Amino acid sequence: MKPLLAVILGSLLILMILCGLVYLKEEKTDTYNKIFGIEEEETGDSSPYEAQSGEMDVNKSESDKAGTSEQSGITKSGAANLNEADSDGNAAGDREPDSVNTNSSEADNQERKADITGTPKAAKDNDVNAADTAEWDINTPITESLIDSLPQEELQDAQKADMVPVEGTGEEVDKTEITTESGEEPSGNYSFPELMYPYRAMLNTEEQSVYDQVYSNAVNYNADPFVLDTDINVSQLNDIMMAVYNDHPELFWVQTQYEYQYGNNHEVYSIKLIYNETVNNISDNMETFNQRVNEIVRLADEYETDAEKELFVHDYLIQRIQYNERAPMNQSAFSALVNGESVCAGYSRAFQHIMMQLNIPTYYCTGVADGGPHAWNIIKLEDNYYNVDSLWDDSIGEQFGTMCHLYFNIPDSDFNIEHRRTGLSLYLPDCIGTDMTYEAIFGYVGYNIDSYLLAA
Repeated sequence: MKPLLAVILGSLLILMILCGLVYLKEEKTDTYNKIFGIEEEETGDSSPYEAQSGEMDVNKSESDKAGTSEQSGITKSGAANLNEADSDGNAAGDREPDSVNTNSSEADNQERKADITGTPKAAKDNDVNAADTAEWDINTPITESLIDSLPQEELQDAQKADMVPVEGTGEEVDKTEITTESGEEPSGNYSFPELMYPYRAMLNTEEQSVYDQVYSNAVNYNADPFVLDTDINVSQLNDIMMAVYNDHPELFWVQTQYEYQYGNNHEVYSIKLIYNETVNNISDNMETFNQRVNEIVRLADEYETDAEKELFVHDYLIQRIQYNERAPMNQSAFSALVNGESVCAGYSRAFQHIMMQLNIPTYYCTGVADGGPHAWNIIKLEDNYYNVDSLWDDSIGEQFGTMCHLYFNIPDSDFNIEHRRTGLSLYLPDCIGTDMTYEAIFGYVGYNIDSYLLAA
């Protein structure tokens, strides 16, 4: 009896062991293989490399963020898009970093980048595909040697022309009906040297007398019609008004439009200046305007040469002025320096005024470009004159996500391909110099703008 019971129990034990092994093989394959030393076959299912790949994606994302945040200094709108991919499609964090300036502290950099109109303009949306413009590194300014590499259609899209010409509205009257007063008389203390005020020098003696009378009424904010002390005709009047306007960017409250009365012989009897809204609070607006100007002048004065000062002002302004064809008072330097939004006229008059405060002869030049009325500057450096179009540099740089100096100190031989002077600007000096172009001064195309402008 006992041997039979032992056989039965042994059989049950063996059966239980077999069942357990079957269960392990079917449900716990890893354990079964370990017990019997069976090597695991690759099945093509998920592998440790997929998990590593996930970790790499996270690290890559962090690297991208770091690569973007490390791009410092003065960069243009849209630069963030260029950081996302290079021409091979690699992440910005995978590229070798550009050379950066290590000579100046962060505090020094922040001081040099002292905010004038608020923080530099925010990146704005544009239609440029980052993949198409990825070749432009944010630290490589666009200059004359690169113009043939630019997509011409996008280059033309960035060229703006929004200058409003000086223009008067006349009313024919009988001279006996004129009841207005002579207004503000010239004080006799004005000094307008030809080198700094070239438009006045283009006028004859009688016209200069009216020029001084118009200036005197403008600086005294006279909004009433005033009778002229000198006889001039209608055709002379527009040249005089253009001369006053073009010579004096500091008169930011004066509009390009004016009114006048004349007789049947076209003799002009009286003029009425038209002012923009800043005149309503002129004391505070003048103080704010001068603060902006003085701060930029202070920063620019830290550089040694006129060309270096010019480059600083050029780049500083285009980083803090946003092109906006609907900007209020956009023909004035006030719109650019205080409001931070303007068109070609505001850019050019802001640049002119600051350079004049630095005692560097700089003129407001008007004409035609891109099929429309346009304004730019002419600057005198050493013995030669050069064209500067800061708005077009701003617009093109923004279009391609980098700095642009394509229209910085350009001779007429290149500049006049796209620009044509009109009116009194025809009599400004010819720009024939080639020694002060961007590449001629700084020697090479790809210098780091932070290293130059922000170096201690």
